[in-house]
Amino acid sequence: MVGGNGSTPWGERGRWALVVGLPVAAVVVAGWQRRWLGDDAFINLRVIRQIGAGHGPVFNTGERVEVATSPLWLAMVGAVHAVTRVRLEWVAVGLGLACTAAAMMVGATGARRLHRPTPTDDRDAAGADDGARWWLPVGLVAFAATPVVWDYATGGLENGLSWLWWAATFALAVRATVGPRPAGPRAAVVCAGLGPLVRPDLGVVAVAFVALVVLHELAAHDHEPTGSAR
Repeated sequence: MVGGNGSTPWGERGRWALVVGLPVAAVVVAGWQRRWLGDDAFINLRVIRQIGAGHGPVFNTGERVEVATSPLWLAMVGAVHAVTRVRLEWVAVGLGLACTAAAMMVGATGARRLHRPTPTDDRDAAGADDGARWWLPVGLVAFAATPVVWDYATGGLENGLSWLWWAATFALAVRATVGPRPAGPRAAVVCAGLGPLVRPDLGVVAVAFVALVVLHELAAHDHEPTGSAR
């Protein structure tokens, strides 16, 4: 995250929407142009169809074989299909792209809070220089410029959902630990707990996020004056 000053009639929110919106729009356009479904995606879609037919999360009726690694992704695709009645293939493509775009926006918001956590700082900067501070999310730009991201923004698998989980857990962890009045840890812990439902290997990362939040809570509690309430 890089900050800079520059005079402009735009409000700070407008400038932030611009520097975040352009990379997000670029990924959405590039991802849609490269839309596709991988072989494993069709396995997921078959499992969803089996669930809809009442046979449970199986590939073949009557065979108890695990073939899907993301229960949350299957649930999301199945739910959107049930509500919209759009073909599963298009639901998987569109939902993956939407999750990727949301991940970029949520992650950028978390990074901005990490670098300037207090609303007071925002108001002081606005009063001093008409809010003329630019924030450039360099990581977001690098992410948007990666061709692999364009490919796997769709693909029909849980890649976009995984990125969204990473971004949301990071943003909530920052919200729970940064600033003079951080939010409570519950939302961050709950979001981290969804990790294994996105992908089993994300359980390891979830433990790290939960440990970060818990350690912060313990440290904050130790520094509280006796008899004070948070």
